[in-house]
Amino acid sequence: MFTMKTLNITALVVAITFVSTTVFAEKKIIEIPYSNSAYIWADGNWDCCSMDNISVNPSTIYSKNCEVLGGYCMGGKRWGVWAFENPNLPEGSTILTAAFKGQRGGAYGSGYLKTLGSEYENISTSGSSQLWQSGLNQNINWPSGASFTINLPASALNALTTNNFLMVGAYKSGTTSMTINNTGTSPYLYLLVDVPSEECEGDVNLDGQVNVHDVLQVIGAWGDCSTKQCDEDITGDYVVDVADLLTLIDNWGQCE
Repeated sequence: MFTMKTLNITALVVAITFVSTTVFAEKKIIEIPYSNSAYIWADGNWDCCSMDNISVNPSTIYSKNCEVLGGYCMGGKRWGVWAFENPNLPEGSTILTAAFKGQRGGAYGSGYLKTLGSEYENISTSGSSQLWQSGLNQNINWPSGASFTINLPASALNALTTNNFLMVGAYKSGTTSMTINNTGTSPYLYLLVDVPSEECEGDVNLDGQVNVHDVLQVIGAWGDCSTKQCDEDITGDYVVDVADLLTLIDNWGQCE
């Protein structure tokens, strides 16, 4: 789990004004397992189209439409709901792609995902009803194969990063049932994220490594930096001195 850093705005402005740093970015894959899950279903006897029953964290989740024949209920409506926790990415990160991934069986074909931001991971029949009625609707086609990967739209990613949790509901249209494996870490959210890495402190000449050339540049700029920009002021205290040399030595070598 990443943690967010609280930055002092005044200090940040000063740092931007006087210190030039090298920031590298790297792509990371983040897999978010579900925090909670539920199978929402109609009992199939009296009202087979109203999903007012819930089973929390079952090993298998079923999804299908209700089926009524001659006024009699032949099969209840059902779908699955999952809660995924906000990964709290570092400031400056960008989610490049995101997908809902897992394993399925049974019938396949048209259906949809519904997504909705939430402050809570608990799933209830009322919460699932809100997701059903008010969630972002994404039309999809469930594949015939065992694995599925469904890319999420930008609005779903925004709901994930601006709320504590993202609720995802999976549904298959038609009256034949699809199953979704709900064991271990499946299904899960798959994120490809561009994450800024740590600053390469000491690389004052920006050649990707900290070496004797940086030492010579620091020595050449020795002294007060309060009235000018000094890339050699590694510590940001407006003076190039032994503290900068020690920081440089601590970061000696190739920058990652």
